[in-house]
Amino acid sequence: MRSLINFLIRHSSLILFLFLEGIAIIMLSSTHDYHNSITTNIFGGVATHLNSSVQGVKSFTHLRQINRQLSYENAVLRQKSEGTQKILVMRDSTVTDTISRQLYSYIPARVVSNSVNKQKNYFTLDRGFSSGITNGMAVISPEGIAGVVVRTSQNFSVVMSVLNLDFRQSVKFRKNEYFGSMTWTGSNHSFIEVSEIPHHVVVTEGDTIVTTGFSALFPEGVMVGTVAGEPVMGGNFLTMKVKLATDFKNLSYVYVIKNFYKGERRGLEAELTNE
Repeated sequence: MRSLINFLIRHSSLILFLFLEGIAIIMLSSTHDYHNSITTNIFGGVATHLNSSVQGVKSFTHLRQINRQLSYENAVLRQKSEGTQKILVMRDSTVTDTISRQLYSYIPARVVSNSVNKQKNYFTLDRGFSSGITNGMAVISPEGIAGVVVRTSQNFSVVMSVLNLDFRQSVKFRKNEYFGSMTWTGSNHSFIEVSEIPHHVVVTEGDTIVTTGFSALFPEGVMVGTVAGEPVMGGNFLTMKVKLATDFKNLSYVYVIKNFYKGERRGLEAELTNE
């Protein structure tokens, strides 16, 4: 209250001037039709501009809520789309039965922290184990592959980005199923390197690279990127630059993928390793 009083005393001359100026404008506009119309137009324009500005601010504040709602809707659509369900057809001499089992669920999340200019980049999500997220879950953007969860708390998760020297993932050509391995070289956030492709494979610039599904993390067919430039021959294999489909400098919303059969599959594969 004291600050308000001090402010009024300090600017009393200006306040008095503005008050008298306002009275003068009102008196002038009320006695002459011409001045009245000018004043009305001026204040009408100011009011319209202020109203537009307020509406713009309101629209902006609702963008986050709209984006989150859209991410939830997209997650539902992904879970219903082809590839998220496993169809088992069991036949014998007397019974024909079809059972649909869901393979994956998609958990939408917002990126609250991200880096692209380090050798080992990570990004943080606003969801943790309270939302069903655990270490080792795959993360994708609306455009393609993004990373793997490596740390979780109750409400947050840290994801190893594709832009990390430690990230590895098996990938393949969409057109012919030949597979290799993707890595990041640490030099450009828009490109990764795909290697171990047999040298006899015909590679064309623009060819699409997707995930293989071999790792039990990412579903088969998740978009990785497109071949950029000519491949390089090294021994019996080709190495090529691939432009990523995901723009990591504009990463806002992602989906964390839960594979319902990952534990069973890895347990079975581990038995072979221990033999």
